[in-house]
Amino acid sequence: MRVVVWKSRAIALGLVFAAAGFCFAVSTSGPEAGPSVGTRAVGSSVPLHFTNPLLAGFTNEYDLGDACFGSVVTRYVTAEGGLRPYRFTSFGSQSLINVTEGFRTDLTFGLSGVLAGSMPPLAVNFSAKTANGTPGFRFFVQVQDAKGTNSETASGYFNIFLVDCTNVFKFAMDQIPSAALASSYLTKVDVVGGNGAMTFSLVSISGPGVSTAKDLGIFVAADGSILGRPLKVGTFALTVRCVDGGKKIATSRDGSQQDQVFQLVVADNPVSSSDNSTLQCSVRGDLAGGARDSLRYKSLVNVLGQDDFKLLNSEISFRLAGVGFSGRLDGKGKFSAVLRDQSKVKVVVNASKGTADITISGGFFAAALGFVTTPPVAGITRLPVQLTIGDAVASSEVLDFDTDVIGSRYALNYRLGRTGSNAAGGFQIVSVRGKDQSTFSGQPGDAWRAGFLAMPRAGVADSGGAGQTFSGVTAAAVRIGQNFVQNATNLHVSSQSIRFSGTVADGVKRFAINTRSFVGKLQTNVISSKSTGILPAIQAPKAGNMFFPLGVDLVRSSGANFDGEHARRIFGLKNQYRDIPFNKAR
Repeated sequence: MRVVVWKSRAIALGLVFAAAGFCFAVSTSGPEAGPSVGTRAVGSSVPLHFTNPLLAGFTNEYDLGDACFGSVVTRYVTAEGGLRPYRFTSFGSQSLINVTEGFRTDLTFGLSGVLAGSMPPLAVNFSAKTANGTPGFRFFVQVQDAKGTNSETASGYFNIFLVDCTNVFKFAMDQIPSAALASSYLTKVDVVGGNGAMTFSLVSISGPGVSTAKDLGIFVAADGSILGRPLKVGTFALTVRCVDGGKKIATSRDGSQQDQVFQLVVADNPVSSSDNSTLQCSVRGDLAGGARDSLRYKSLVNVLGQDDFKLLNSEISFRLAGVGFSGRLDGKGKFSAVLRDQSKVKVVVNASKGTADITISGGFFAAALGFVTTPPVAGITRLPVQLTIGDAVASSEVLDFDTDVIGSRYALNYRLGRTGSNAAGGFQIVSVRGKDQSTFSGQPGDAWRAGFLAMPRAGVADSGGAGQTFSGVTAAAVRIGQNFVQNATNLHVSSQSIRFSGTVADGVKRFAINTRSFVGKLQTNVISSKSTGILPAIQAPKAGNMFFPLGVDLVRSSGANFDGEHARRIFGLKNQYRDIPFNKAR
């Protein structure tokens, strides 16, 4: 069993909804809603496209950086636009498996866009070439979004360059993928050459309204991962340093200077979407040491977004700032180990409910959380979270923890809708059920029930320091699939909820969001298949899957509007749809 400790020492869903106290209680009526959105389909705001840097002098050729012969690499193929979750595949004559055939490598490419494995050893007769004719691998990738019958795709060729690392120590790349406001950002920078363990750090960051990583919501981890969710729009300069085991500092990729300056371009993005939503995260620690610190993490993770995802032997990695581990789940979604610092880790991933539960105990986390030179201060502590599970999910978040300090002891607390906040917000479907019926006019269609999480973006969407709220909502709309849009005609807004209901002919029967817990529920009358673009369950492909695309739009009187959208994979079962694991659909 492989366990890696990074540089530092490293719910059942029904209970979540019960704790949230969700209800459709009668509330004070607000103004009736006017039109809030047009007839745009879910996921139609921005065309699907890759965000990786292009190879200089080429179009549709992307640069994954340099790698040493014989080295172990992790690289991320990334995309934006369309509708999450995405599915990355490499197929055809230029698939990764074909272009690496015959070379001694175990490189794999997962559905979540992660390229990982060992590069081939240096060989005189190495013949594989990149787009510019130098040694390396050039392979085809297609990304597909989750719109269902009308899913969007983008394709391109990705290049990783193999170099002789003798007597060099420099960065392996000079560009990083672009980003979108409040969207999960996860990439990894690397070096070639050097000796011993490599340690990465952020030397400086600059850009509009930014002086620290916490301002931007983007962090650099000790292993070279760059993660978080950007909270500001603009172009930002990140100066990254790598020091090897001999205290030598890496040069830039072109060898012209010490360190590497990366330009991160963050585009505006009105849509909130998440593949992983943290439900609870807490740390109990003591700056005096003694290996008594503990960490607890629970999340709703979209493992159900992939039809052929299996927990058996799936790799998992987790990180809260510098505290983390990587390992491998067993067939029941469990993992346990004693890490190098003798702390104990336990993981349970439930693919049926889509939950992840992680505990780390008996460690010392102060240094990993950045409390070495500056102790935690009571108030708010902003830290990044990363979770990767097999082929299914590679996601990151930015959390603002409520922080308590008593003497040398400290406690960090985040709980969805109760303590702390998810600085970038998000939107994720929790559950979906559909039932084949006939519409009011006699057309084939389905009646739907869906649960979701809708988290306003405290870091980017509220004016006047209002915090993570849905204050000032004046209109609401629901979008399902291709063409179905229903604006609220009897919107009710209170301090605890936003809700509306429709008639038999409207489609939406009941809609509500608990504005304290951020838990939402949707119930529809029968909506025609023509409107949603979702085939009746009786016609659904038995060996494949469909997606239920859902969008929610809230117009606010002040501050930014909220637009959330996501999709959930569903299977047709005896005239009904369910979002269940693939093996239970057969």
